[in-house]
Amino acid sequence: MDQRPFKAENKDLIMYDDHGEDCEKNKCMVMMYMMMRTSTYMACLSSIMMCITGGLLLALWAYQFSSSNSQLWMVPFGLILSVTPIVVWLSLFVSSECTVNHDNLQQDDLEK
Repeated sequence: MDQRPFKAENKDLIMYDDHGEDCEKNKCMVMMYMMMRTSTYMACLSSIMMCITGGLLLALWAYQFSSSNSQLWMVPFGLILSVTPIVVWLSLFVSSECTVNHDNLQQDDLEK
C-alpha cells in the first residue's frame, strides 16, 4: 500500500484517508498549518532583515560620520532597527514558555 499522506495535483493539496478518498478536513488543516508556517518564516525573514539594516546603518554612520559627529539621527534609528526584533522574539519566546496550559492541569493540582 503506497499511499502518501498527501500529494499535490494541479497546485491543489489533496488528502487521502485509509480508503483512498478525499479528506476535506485534513486538507483544510494542512493548508492552515502551511499558512502558519509561511507566516512564521516571513516574520523571521523580516526580523533578520531589520537587524541587518540597523547594523548596516550603524556601520555607515561609524565609517562616514562619526569623526564629524554629524547625522546623529542614524545612531538611535540604527539601534532601534537592530535591537527591536530581538526584544520582540525574546518576549514571544518567554510568554509562550510561561503560559499555563489548563488542559494539562488536573483538578487536584488546582485545589492545592
